[in-house]
Amino acid sequence: MIEKAKEVYLQARKNLKNNDLFIYELAYLSEMSMNYKEAIKEYIRLLSIQPAQLDWVRTRFSSSGKREGTYPVMVSILEDELEDNPQNMPLHTILGELYIQKGELGKAFNHYQKSEE
Repeated sequence: MIEKAKEVYLQARKNLKNNDLFIYELAYLSEMSMNYKEAIKEYIRLLSIQPAQLDWVRTRFSSSGKREGTYPVMVSILEDELEDNPQNMPLHTILGELYIQKGELGKAFNHYQKSEE
């Protein structure tokens, strides 16, 4: 059922020629189906068009990061995204918070510094 709903939203995006539609819906459905990789990519897309949603996205990352096995996926995706776009300050903030949750303070500090530049 969840996968069918995702297909409908993705088809609507395609038909309407707007990849920025249905971000919240697709992220939520991806989380529900435990596809955190897709959810994270939707949250990154949201931040790219609505940076003011940083606090909401941080909450979603924080919540998802507590689930077993999601931390390495989240960190990997964020690091890859930052390689392509190192000036994305909101992603540095989120990655810093994830590192703090796991006690990796040196890495957290580095990303917090970059988020303040």
